[in-house]
This record gives sequence, C-alpha cells and structure tokens, in this order.
Amino acid sequence: DHPVVRNSMFHRLLAGRMTPEDYQLFCSEYNNSSQYAFYNGSLPAALQAHNDAAWQHYIAHIIEEESKPHPHHLMFEQFMNTCGIFRKEPDQPALEYARKMQAGYTAELPFAAGYALGVEVEAGYEIAVLSKGLSHHFEKQLTETKWFDVHLAEDQEVEHARISVAMVEDVLKNGGNLSDVRAGFLQFCDDVNEFMESVHQNLDHS
Repeated sequence: DHPVVRNSMFHRLLAGRMTPEDYQLFCSEYNNSSQYAFYNGSLPAALQAHNDAAWQHYIAHIIEEESKPHPHHLMFEQFMNTCGIFRKEPDQPALEYARKMQAGYTAELPFAAGYALGVEVEAGYEIAVLSKGLSHHFEKQLTETKWFDVHLAEDQEVEHARISVAMVEDVLKNGGNLSDVRAGFLQFCDDVNEFMESVHQNLDHS
C-alpha cells in the first residue's frame, strides 16, 4: 500500500482525464527526467560511482538495453511528437527528480543497489499505466511506436527486474547490508511518488 501505487497522477492518466495541455506538461517532464536525464546523467554517473564488478556489469547492461534499437528517450520523444507533444525545458519537478535519481544511483553501493532495484521493479507498472492512460486519446499513435513494445511486449522491464535482483544478491554476498538495500528501494518509491504528485499539482495550476 505504498503511495506510489495509489498516486493521483496515475489515476488521472488511467481515467482519461487529461487535456492536451496536461499531456504536454506531463510527457515533457516524464521524458526529461525518467528517460533523458536517466540515460544521460544517472547511468553514466552510476558507472563511475562504484568499481564493484557486479554493479559495473549491471549498469553497463542497462545502458546497452536503454540504447536499443535507439536511445529510448529519443524513441519516446518521437512518439510524443506524433501526438502533437514536444519536449520542453524541464520544470522543477523534472529537475528535482533527476537530481534525486542521480543521488540514488551514486549513493553507497547497497543503497544504490536497492534504489536501482526499485527503479526496475516499478518501471513495468509505470509503463503499463502510461500505455493504458494514453490509449484514451492516442490509440492510433500507440500502435505506430515501438517504445512500448520494447518495454512491455518484449518483457524488457521484467528482464531488468530479474538482473536487478541478481545484482542485489551479489552486493549482499559481498558484505552489503539488507537494511541499506531496503532503504534505497523505498527511497526510490518516495522519489517517484513525489515527482508524480508534483507534476499533478502543476497540472492543476497550469
């Protein structure tokens, strides 16, 4: 019953209660933080943060996956454009979320491992919600993009969650503390929930 599963932004998407202005604000902020900053900021920083072999292998694998067949933030931006939505300069919610994600991925290794696990476990749910919510107004465009297929139909997020669990197991075998892993996992849940709530508040004041 963590707040992330009952977030008002997710409910707004699923209910189809989004205006064109809402989609513009939300999709731009989502792409700026969860994808562009994640790919170009958090992952490279994570690769530099720890020399642990399991962590290095894991982050390199995620970077590779996020690059196929093209960088995923570019694929999502192309989808946005077909919907008449364009990536703008990030507002405060996206900037803060990107900062927190990078901090999570570059924290002490057990915490970072838990944070990364949280990202991958939540991602499949998040993307499924996006697909369902966007179908209210952009069903045709959804059939023409590969972004959702890459993440859902090909089970990429399930595979990412599995290798995240394996990475966490290696970190624990090498002396990591489970309570630190748990703290990192829950911190991500708090961070994504706060991001979605902040965007939701901005929708109501736009």
